[in-house]
Amino acid sequence: MSAKAYFADGKGALGSVLNKKIAVTPAQLAKLLRIMVENMKARYEHFSSSFGKDATEQVDELGRSVRPIIVAIDELGIFLNDLKTRGEILRYLFQLLVGARQASIYVTPQLGHE
Repeated sequence: MSAKAYFADGKGALGSVLNKKIAVTPAQLAKLLRIMVENMKARYEHFSSSFGKDATEQVDELGRSVRPIIVAIDELGIFLNDLKTRGEILRYLFQLLVGARQASIYVTPQLGHE
């Protein structure tokens, strides 16, 4: 089973390349990260009985494992320039970076390079 990927791009250039909707505003990124944190917490709760395993090691009676989720954020610095959503974005990023691996959610923030 392949991973489900979510993208955020501060310059908005990835949308046409990927041919899919991506988060391009700070508010959209905050919403995306909020959903990922909720997803992470739900996965933790569901799989908390198997200490020491991550979500992909869980297999149901049909042999299916949990689908990994990837969140790729390009130009993180641009998103953090918005003072209204900066704290929310940083809070959700911190929660994901600290605990998401156990729930098979992978976050890769990328600071802009000129």
